[in-house]
Amino acid sequence: MARNKNCAAFKEFLEYKVYILDKFLDKFGKSYDNVETLRDRWFHEYAYTADREEFLIQISKLYLRIFPKTRDLKFLNALTNHMADYLSEYTMRDKEYTSKEDIRAARKAEKAALKKALYTENSYIQTLVFNKNKKGIYNTNQSDSITKSKRTRIEHAKRDRLIHKQVQAEFIDVSQYKTKI
Repeated sequence: MARNKNCAAFKEFLEYKVYILDKFLDKFGKSYDNVETLRDRWFHEYAYTADREEFLIQISKLYLRIFPKTRDLKFLNALTNHMADYLSEYTMRDKEYTSKEDIRAARKAEKAALKKALYTENSYIQTLVFNKNKKGIYNTNQSDSITKSKRTRIEHAKRDRLIHKQVQAEFIDVSQYKTKI
């Protein structure tokens, strides 16, 4: 993630981290906890429950719908990658692991599951994908018809120019036979 710190998706992700922690603390937090004091320790401070995981996923989907300034799919894909990585630290805590390989494998599996929930199966994202594909299909057909009509106009213009040159040549020929006074 170090190389991506300057990209727009990472900047949006930093705003998301504050947002999600604030919402989490509003619902499940202790009275003395706040965003500034917990930062990235919250997923170790609070015990895992399926209700909390579902809440985090729903709030994340809401964030994707409301806050990003762009609806670009590459941006949203990168943002959901960051979000899934961040939330997987908490959601992998549903079981105890004995070795570091188990921890890595569980984290990777949780990231994939969260990515699926936030991006692949997210109805909002899928609507954006559908609309983009639909727009692409219509634009392709429209651009084909535009090129066809443009080609037709060019052919008509060439023909009209040829006729104009022929008529001009006839006028020049006729003007030679004019009687001069």
